[in-house]
Amino acid sequence: MIEKGLLAVIGLAALTALTLMGVAASGFALFLVFVPLIGAAGAATVLALICALLLAGAVLAVRGKGPSLPPALQQDESLAARAFDLARQHPMAAGGAALLATLAAGVLAVKNPKVIATALSASQAGRRDVTRARQSSARPCFLQARVAPDEAVQSRPPNAAMARPYRRVHFVSAPSRGSMMFKLPDLPYDYDALSPVISAETMRFHHDKHHAKYVDTLNDLLKAAGETPAALEDVVKAAAGDPAKKKLFNNAAQTYNHTFFWTCMIGEKQSPQGDLAAAIDRDFGGLDKLKEAFVTESVNHFASGWGWLAAEGDKLKVLSTHDADDLLTHQGLTPLLTCDVWEHAYYLDHQNDRKAFVEAWFDNLPHWTFAAAQYDAARGKGQAWRHPVPTN
Repeated sequence: MIEKGLLAVIGLAALTALTLMGVAASGFALFLVFVPLIGAAGAATVLALICALLLAGAVLAVRGKGPSLPPALQQDESLAARAFDLARQHPMAAGGAALLATLAAGVLAVKNPKVIATALSASQAGRRDVTRARQSSARPCFLQARVAPDEAVQSRPPNAAMARPYRRVHFVSAPSRGSMMFKLPDLPYDYDALSPVISAETMRFHHDKHHAKYVDTLNDLLKAAGETPAALEDVVKAAAGDPAKKKLFNNAAQTYNHTFFWTCMIGEKQSPQGDLAAAIDRDFGGLDKLKEAFVTESVNHFASGWGWLAAEGDKLKVLSTHDADDLLTHQGLTPLLTCDVWEHAYYLDHQNDRKAFVEAWFDNLPHWTFAAAQYDAARGKGQAWRHPVPTN
């Protein structure tokens, strides 16, 4: 008899200990879940309310009575009404069920830490959104209203006096200096305009992929650095020679070089005229000699780069630059023409025959009218070409 009593006491003690451990674990798990959502004080308050509800249920059970069913639910046969009535009649059972649910949630949270991590991430995201909203409301925001003409709203405003129909208005942020970006310029001709020297396929890859990538990377770098330049030429010159800005220089210069490259070509064969033709005769001994010098310089340039015809005042020069380098970093030189001798510029059409490409390019594609205008600018007659400025 004594042994049975001892076993009963031990069993009751063990059950009590396990129950307390379960309650503590589940309570702690719930506390961790609620802390990032409503703070430590809020989490403690919620747990206190749960404990109070369980205690109230236990007291009512001991007294043998529970709260009466609300009148609105007395005639209701829904699941919610039945659940409420069941909890009223058996408060201890309802409290136990709530405790078991709490314990299950705690076990799930303990065994699967992702539950807590998800709750923390969601709460932190919510807090960031609230913070941004508060910051936005704390400072002035200038907006422009843009009316969508094809989005007439069928309903009317709540105010009956406003009898006229109204349209949905979209609010967009007003343009700011910080949102200005360089854009990929459109080609000044069709994709197949330079064929067969440069095919439409090469143009699509070269302009729409390679050039576009340089522009996108340039904008990303400027945005990350918080820079809002007024002109691309300024970016190239400021980054030149700075090892810390090598990536910025490469992408800015390649953006400039490619836009100049498209501009200095034309789909119909031209010949140099006027002062430019006279300068070619004077400095090279004729167009054929200029071609020979240009092709030799461009073909013999090792690896990737650009072949250039430039003017230093009224004197013409042929030179090449390596990789992304251009004439913006060469004091006193004005570019007249350039030929891209990176392999991606000609490999689809000419494979590894750079010489055949440059020869065909020089015979058919130079925009000599554009080159003449650049030559005039080099001698102080007019403005030299500049890259399009950044826009919103």
